Amino acid sequence: MCCRCQNSLESNCQNHTCQNSHSKKSNCQNGMTIHSNPLLSVSNPRPIVRSDYEQLWDMLRASTDGVTIRDVPRTIPSINYGKAKAWLGALNSAGYVSREQISLTRNLPTYRYQLIRDIGQKPPRIDSKGAPKPPSVNEAIWRTIRILRTFNANQIIASGSTPELVLNVASVRQYLRHLHSAGYLQVRQAGQISNWLFISSYIIRDQKRLKYNVAKSL
Repeated sequence: MCCRCQNSLESNCQNHTCQNSHSKKSNCQNGMTIHSNPLLSVSNPRPIVRSDYEQLWDMLRASTDGVTIRDVPRTIPSINYGKAKAWLGALNSAGYVSREQISLTRNLPTYRYQLIRDIGQKPPRIDSKGAPKPPSVNEAIWRTIRILRTFNANQIIASGSTPELVLNVASVRQYLRHLHSAGYLQVRQAGQISNWLFISSYIIRDQKRLKYNVAKSL
């Protein structure tokens, strides 16, 4: 190997070592360790999959002059006419969209639905009649996790249960294991009653979901 090539390799190695050292220092400041999580890395974001109902909600939010029932399956092929009619009717009954007749063909009216109550990226949880649905088990656990930060399964049940939704140990532990596998939790004290630490979060801004690490060692 010539001297020029050897000098180049040594220079690259020194720069790489310096960058790694700087990265480690920046991730450990004021005695606080930042745990990088490759599953939540913004450098390699995974595509966000929206359900059919969420796509319909996105369509309503993006429309400036409203949509008809037939517009929905044309734009979102996975939603058929009957499902679009049921969802738009429920949203209208719940007061999230208005309905205006725009034509009448053979005594069959055509309605245009316009969003009048935008609550953000997440669509409302309502039933077929437009009545609010109680939160799901996973939603109740997730909300309690973000409040408590450090917890065990029994504490989640005590804090997250409501008269309408009573959490059970099996469901809570299963969901905690899934969150741990995905990198959202870490075990602080292993045992029959494990203590968990919430280390990650989602931030939703406008119509973009940004994933970032807020992992902190307490």
